[in-house]
Amino acid sequence: MVDSPRVLITGGGGFIGAQLARKLVAAGVRPCILVNSTSTGPSWRLRDIWASVCVHEANLLDSQALEEQIRIHPPGIVYHLAAFTHAARSWPRAAECFRVNVEGTLNLVCSVARFSADCHIVYASSCEVYGRAESPQRAGASEVRPLTPYASSKLAGEDICRLYATRGDVFTSIVRIFNVFGPAQAPDRIIPEAIVAALHGRDLPVSSGMQTRDFIYLDDVIKGLLSLNTPVRHEIQLVDFASGSPLSIRSVVERIYSAVSRKGRPLFGALSDRSNELWSVFGDPTDLRASLQGPCRPFDEGLKCTLTWYGEHLGLWP
Repeated sequence: MVDSPRVLITGGGGFIGAQLARKLVAAGVRPCILVNSTSTGPSWRLRDIWASVCVHEANLLDSQALEEQIRIHPPGIVYHLAAFTHAARSWPRAAECFRVNVEGTLNLVCSVARFSADCHIVYASSCEVYGRAESPQRAGASEVRPLTPYASSKLAGEDICRLYATRGDVFTSIVRIFNVFGPAQAPDRIIPEAIVAALHGRDLPVSSGMQTRDFIYLDDVIKGLLSLNTPVRHEIQLVDFASGSPLSIRSVVERIYSAVSRKGRPLFGALSDRSNELWSVFGDPTDLRASLQGPCRPFDEGLKCTLTWYGEHLGLWP
C-alpha cells in the first residue's frame, strides 16, 4: 500500500483513476485528484467520496497552471492516468490525441521534475504500443510497433518519462496495461457495451469476434499499481499488467449474453473488422503475478462482479 504523504492522481475521475482513489481513501489516504479546469463538476464515479479527496484544478495542456499546482502541492507519487484513451477514435482526432498524451505528459513531468524531484511517476501506458508483436507480448523483450495515433502517443509519453528518469530528475515506473474491464467502465469498450445491450435486451452488431484480447479485471490493476515500489534512480521500471489468458471477443460476448438470458443476441459479422486489426493480444503476467503474489482473478469471476454492478446501475445508460 502507498505510504507517500501526498498522492496525486491525474485522470482521477476516470474508470481506473476513480477506483484507485476509492482504494486509497479506504486505506486512510487522502489522495489529490487533478481535474480538468474546464470540468463542470465532480465525476459521477467520485461523488460518494468527493469530501474525502483533495481536488486540484488544472489542465495538463496549461503548463503554467499545472506548474503552480505542483509547486504548491509537491507530490510524493503521481499516478498519471489522464489520457486520450480510445485507439480507434484517435485516427480522426490525432492532433487532440497527441496534444493530450504527449504535450500533457511532458508538461506534467517537467513540472514534477522542477518542484518535486524525488517524486515517483507511475505512467499508465498501453499494450497497444506492441502493435502486431508476436505473442506473448512482454515488456523489455517484445518489439514495439504502434499502429494507431493513440498507441504512438502513449509510446511517446513513455519516452518522455524515460528521458527524465534516466537523467535522474524523477523516479519512473511505466505500466503497460492490457484490456482492463470492471464496474463503472463507460460502454464504449466491448465488455460494458455488450453488457448494457444484453441487459436492455438489444441485439449487438459486432465484427467477426475472432480477435483475441488479454482481459484483466480492474481490481487486479489497482492492486498492481499500489504494489509498485519506487525504482532505483536513473533506472526505469517497466511492467506489463496482463492476465496471460487471452479470450476471443466472440467468446466474451457470447458469455455475456448467455449470462443475462434476455432478448437480444450478438450479430457477429455485422460490422467489418478493422483494416489494421490486432488479431492477437496476449501479455506476459509474470511480473504482475509476483506483485499480486498469485494469479489474476479468473475472467468469469470478474465478469460476474461486473454484470452485477451494471445490473444495479443500468439507469446510467438507458
